[in-house]
This record gives sequence, structure tokens and C-alpha cells, in this order.
Amino acid sequence: MRLLNSFIHVQQREMREAEVQGEHNARLEAARRMLAYGDPIDKIADITQLPIEEVRQLQ
Repeated sequence: MRLLNSFIHVQQREMREAEVQGEHNARLEAARRMLAYGDPIDKIADITQLPIEEVRQLQ
């Protein structure tokens, strides 16, 4: 039973990490699109909730 609980815990953690990564990737894609439209970096960072430096690296 302990092994099963441990396995379930690991699976749940991995699923959450994948969800967080997916959300981050969606924010990056939105930032790329906004950059393509010429939106200012500070606006992009505010809307996507990405750090300004991360948005700058996308340029």
C-alpha cells in the first residue's frame, strides 16, 4: 500500500509539473505573438505575467 501511495504521489506531482510547464509555454507563445504585433515589452510582461527579462530574450 505504501508503494502504491508513493507512486500516486509521484504521478500527481508529475502531472502538476506538466500543467505548469504547459501554462508557461502558452504564456511564451502569447508573448511571441504580441512581440510580432509590436507591443511594448512592459505591456507584454504585464499581460502574460512573465518577467521582463524573459520577454526580452524572446526578441
